[in-house]
Amino acid sequence: MAAEKSPYKGYAALGYFPSLNIGASAGYRFIDNEKMTLGAALQFDGERYKPLTVGTSDGNSQNGNTRVGVDFSYRPAKDKQLSVALDYNFLKQRTVAWDWQNVNTIGLDLGWEAAYEDINYYVSLSENFEKSGDVNMLDMFEGAGKPKPLDGLTQNALGVKAGASYSLDASSRIGIDLNGDFIHTNNPELKNEFVPHNLIGTMGVKPYYALNMGNISALVGVKLDFGVNDEAKMHVAPDIRLQWEATSQLGVWINAGGGDVLNPFSAVRQMTDYQVFKYGYRRSNIPLMIEGGFNFGPFSGFTAQIYGGYAKANRWLMAYNLALENHWVNVKGWHAGLKLGYRWRMLDFNAGAEIAPSDFDKAWIYNYDRAKYIITAGVDVTPIDKLTIGASYEFRGHRGYSFDPDEWYSLGCVSNLTVHAEYKLLPWFTIFGRGENLLGRRYDILGLLPSQKQHGAMGVALKF
Repeated sequence: MAAEKSPYKGYAALGYFPSLNIGASAGYRFIDNEKMTLGAALQFDGERYKPLTVGTSDGNSQNGNTRVGVDFSYRPAKDKQLSVALDYNFLKQRTVAWDWQNVNTIGLDLGWEAAYEDINYYVSLSENFEKSGDVNMLDMFEGAGKPKPLDGLTQNALGVKAGASYSLDASSRIGIDLNGDFIHTNNPELKNEFVPHNLIGTMGVKPYYALNMGNISALVGVKLDFGVNDEAKMHVAPDIRLQWEATSQLGVWINAGGGDVLNPFSAVRQMTDYQVFKYGYRRSNIPLMIEGGFNFGPFSGFTAQIYGGYAKANRWLMAYNLALENHWVNVKGWHAGLKLGYRWRMLDFNAGAEIAPSDFDKAWIYNYDRAKYIITAGVDVTPIDKLTIGASYEFRGHRGYSFDPDEWYSLGCVSNLTVHAEYKLLPWFTIFGRGENLLGRRYDILGLLPSQKQHGAMGVALKF
């Protein structure tokens, strides 16, 4: 049964916490029917805190991120759809390592998908343009406030994808996916170990066979990537996804993948928005990544998952030190973990634990901080229909970065306790509050970039 359509077309929310933690968002759906949608959204996130007493004139880290986006979709027929999204992002920031920097980003996404008899096909294009302004790097060691000018960079990231599949019968398909991804950066210097080319890219092709039959689903394919510049080579990796629902309360899954990975500035900012780039980054490659696990439940509200995996990556970007170059490393490692959940009436609880190696070239590749131990827990309680209160905790132990097998620099342990609450005063008006890092433990996000201590937001949200 389809979910009931919301009577509201717009929303707005505002949250604040001293000294300058601000979150504001708003959006409106101008058109929303079976054939066409058109909407717009605006969001601002800002923070200011004092991590150290050196660097900038007042020692503050400050970040303001404003995003405006418009999305449109048109469905001329039941099996055809056009989608368009355009967004603009303005980032203004400073830290103890650099003075004010402005970053402007424009992104465009176009997509078309359709079906004709037994054939499904799609094509998409994405373009991301980023321009960072000139910035003064600050000397944190010889004396605060000594500027070293650094020219801003311009980067274009272009991605093109296309694919088609053909139904062999009611439960199986064959298909092929194509992709081309390219990055051009106006690097100030070339021909060294960090910046061999202004333009790098990868072109890939993946033929596959897919099966969906009862309690078994599978996809078996192979990914071939052809590099453009930057030691252009062909890489071959599997693309295998298997899932077996043995019973209604037991599932088994295994995935194997890999392939070339580009590192545009927008992807590196997933570590943190606080970044200054001196050049574009080289292409990474995952020869093999394999993961698998068991899903149990639900048993009287309980669920559980046991999982593990192994991956190897070449020229992979990990955590680094703001005062040094952002080095890549060839890294490999496993990880294993357990997730638990329980849901009963007004109570929703979850917990998890994960372990992985933590060394110069040994780590789980998606633990950018090389965390060895990860523990999480969360609970939400709804004592009455209008009120929800909850708390969560995250611990990340033995975090660090390294540029040499004989060196290790600690990033400190994350011990983050968060509480939150919201009360729906009216169907269209909500009061909320959130407190983060309540234990006040400070850690480094990256080397020489300490986190905030206690912070959060209190505010209101409305629908209209």
